[in-house]
Amino acid sequence: MRTIILIPAILIALTSCRSIKAPNYPEPTTRDEAWLQDLDYLQTKFPEYNMSFTDNSLSEFTRIIEESKSNISVLSDNQIYVSIMKALSQIEDVHTSVNMRPSALKLKRLPIRFAWFEEGLYVVKSTPEHRDLLGAKVLLISGYTADELLRNLDPIIPGSDTYLRYESQYYLSSPDILEGLGLIEPDSELVIQLENSSGTIINEVFSRTEMGEKVYGYESWRELSPLSTINMDSKEMVHLLNHSDIPSYLASPDRSYYLRYDKERQTLYIQLNQNYDINSDIRAFTREVEDSFGQYDVQSVVVDLRFNTGGNLLNTGKLVKRIPQWHTGSGDIYIIVGGPTFSAGLVTAARLKYYAGEKAVVVGEKASEGLRFWAETRYFTLPNSELLLFAAYRYHNWENGKYDDGKKYFWLMRFIGVPVGDMDIDLPVSSRFKDYIEKRDTVLENIHKRIEKLSTVQ
Repeated sequence: MRTIILIPAILIALTSCRSIKAPNYPEPTTRDEAWLQDLDYLQTKFPEYNMSFTDNSLSEFTRIIEESKSNISVLSDNQIYVSIMKALSQIEDVHTSVNMRPSALKLKRLPIRFAWFEEGLYVVKSTPEHRDLLGAKVLLISGYTADELLRNLDPIIPGSDTYLRYESQYYLSSPDILEGLGLIEPDSELVIQLENSSGTIINEVFSRTEMGEKVYGYESWRELSPLSTINMDSKEMVHLLNHSDIPSYLASPDRSYYLRYDKERQTLYIQLNQNYDINSDIRAFTREVEDSFGQYDVQSVVVDLRFNTGGNLLNTGKLVKRIPQWHTGSGDIYIIVGGPTFSAGLVTAARLKYYAGEKAVVVGEKASEGLRFWAETRYFTLPNSELLLFAAYRYHNWENGKYDDGKKYFWLMRFIGVPVGDMDIDLPVSSRFKDYIEKRDTVLENIHKRIEKLSTVQ
């Protein structure tokens, strides 16, 4: 009995991040010495623990770090941050990264927040003095179009175009990152050209603002909801949307798990925002989902993973395996994914698709990564700058279940791995600003239209 009790705890421990202890360098006497220690630690120790390096990416990683060390006296702190991001981006592994978000005390930001939509980049949040800019479309930031800035961010953000677009929402509001890229001068103000809803062109000058305290669980998708309390803002912010009649996908941003039954359409809507039990117990939620299938006449199921950036993939294992068993209705199981769907969030979607079989319908936009990727990270904190780095050391293959030579696989793949084949979008729906400002969930609306169409045919 004792072994049975211990196994889940062991599995959870083996799927979480592990910290690498920093070396004992002598106390630096200058700023340059401090950075040289950090870069030395990164160059010598990081490759020992990160398993996703190729010969070419390791060579480029080393070259960029050496170049930074040679120019340390003329590089600003922001330029060094960006050079480290660029060095790690050579690996083209999204899990191996510089996590600037928990280290955001290093970065100043603008007093406005952006979100990408099909029509472009828009202001969704601001400090009170800039509330007149809410809903405005961004045309230029310091003379660069949003698409031009994306191309400049590409070398420091690894992975797919989807992931680049999603992560850029955070970095585009950081003048420090733009300075590090060489796009603006140090400590300069930013001129942003915007177009408001009436078509008026506005040129606004912004100064840089300090960030608030470090916050665990921040993701830029949270800027979409006026109800999110998880942020990194040091000042009061106002939102484009008021708090009434918020659509389901934005109604519970601070909850890990959420469900709602739509009686009119006989549809059970399940939202999984993250694979962490931050504010609710996945076991209790799983029982709640099971009870809902017994309590309601469920003909169709919607599982919304569009904001799930990951966590512990074991958390949702039982739930996604059982939903297709509990669902005896005539309708399909709709799996919503999007740009933020990543890591354990993507694995949850893939396993659900596999177990749902012919009933699975993938809806939304392409997820941040493919079904083969490096994950299971160790984290490093550079001793002086305190930059947080993640090193991936185990490989996942949810595409075909094969084990390629030369890769160190996540060992639980042999027990819970499924060859899902692909996560191609069956029902593509992009996020439009027009729908967002009208508080419409176009993704869910398209699912409802499909359900109604199929019921008419039947």
